[in-house]
Formats: sequence, C-alpha cells, structure tokens
Amino acid sequence: MAQFSSRLDLITLEDYSYNSKGNSVIDNAELGGLIRIMLHYYQEQRRIPYLKIAPSQVKKFILGKGNGTGTKKEDMKLGVYKKFGIEYPDNNRVDAYALAKIGEGYLYYKHKKQELIGDMGKLRRGCASVPSCHWWLI
Repeated sequence: MAQFSSRLDLITLEDYSYNSKGNSVIDNAELGGLIRIMLHYYQEQRRIPYLKIAPSQVKKFILGKGNGTGTKKEDMKLGVYKKFGIEYPDNNRVDAYALAKIGEGYLYYKHKKQELIGDMGKLRRGCASVPSCHWWLI
C-alpha cells in the first residue's frame, strides 16, 4: 500500500460479516485488525481517509437489496456485469470492484456537494453521468 499512498484519495474496505461462522472468523478478525491499524496510520499520518462498508451495503449498491434471495456471491458477479459491463473470474475481485465504485461515487458526491452546495437539483443532474454516484443520493 505504501507504494500507492501518494496517489490515493480514499481507501474502501468491506467491513466484517457478523453472521459468519467457523474457524476462519478468528483468523479474519486478526487480519482485519492488522489492516485497520495500517488504515488508521494512513488516515492520521498521510491524511488518506477510509470507509468501512458493511457487506450488506456492498450488495445493496450492486443488487438493490442487501440480503435475502438473490444476494449470493454468484448474484454479485452477475450484478456487476449488468451494472458496469465488466466480468471477473472470482468473487474477491467482484467485491473489490464494487468497493472501488462505491469509493468513486463517494468522492464524486463529496466533490460535487462542495462545489454545488445548496443546489441538490444540479448535483443530481451532474451525478447521473457517474453510475456509482446515485447510491449516495438515496
């Protein structure tokens, strides 16, 4: 991450899945803790903010709903393809792409909000050209 930090505006991270079960939960929590320590450093020392995004929110962004029927990993692959026209061979890349698009929408919205403060109509019209932006206006 250090090699890219001079070019970063934002880091997005899928938050823990609190409904997970099994031995890997402990391993994931330990690794997740180390990653969060690094992210805290980047936020404090290099002024690079990060967003923790719940798995259900990642699904809602891509599929329109966060849980229930039609929100499995295979559904996410199809959803990314339908929404953005891009295909990935595995679920980790699909999730990473979705997180990047959420970050893109967040940064776009944040920039436009500052630029067009007080005029939500202009903001909504400008945001229409960025597929990931609409989610932040809901």
